[in-house]
Amino acid sequence: MLKRSMMIITVGLIAMGVTSGCEKKGDPSTKAVSQSEPTAVVGDKQSYPKAPNFQLKDLSGKSVSLSDFAGKMVILDFWATWCPPCRAEMPDFIKLYNEFRQRGLVIVGIAADQGGQQVVEQFVKENQVNYPILMYDMKVISDYGGISGIPTTFIINKKGEIVSQFVGYRDENVFRQEIQRWLHNPS
Repeated sequence: MLKRSMMIITVGLIAMGVTSGCEKKGDPSTKAVSQSEPTAVVGDKQSYPKAPNFQLKDLSGKSVSLSDFAGKMVILDFWATWCPPCRAEMPDFIKLYNEFRQRGLVIVGIAADQGGQQVVEQFVKENQVNYPILMYDMKVISDYGGISGIPTTFIINKKGEIVSQFVGYRDENVFRQEIQRWLHNPS
């Protein structure tokens, strides 16, 4: 009974939170970019919040954690197959990953899909997604602030700090600017 209740709560939270943020591509009403504020400034150095570590399963069942990507810049994207803005961003992520992965960029998609892993696997195959896709759990949703809408994308610098957060669709140029800003700049 408890397991069924937790499932109902999970589905309800995702349905409420995720659909409220799944905005239409190019819609000017999408939420504005929310840059993470430095938590401290010492001299000319800024300190940003540490990205919460996680341990999730990829589509092959392998356990993956954020700490596996230590020392790399990470674009962490919460998305779902049924979300049009999420799908619209994916070709840009594929392109950017191809272009920058040899220089230390990792893109990780966390699928918040209610349809389950099979739906995600089929989507990834059909769209030739070339970067790691992980299946969500409620802990990672909670750890990253209770994701209020998708896509929600976090930019994590090489020191493992969240330096930017975007809710809603963003085009390739937004992410390209973040990559150029943070890929070679560790702080």
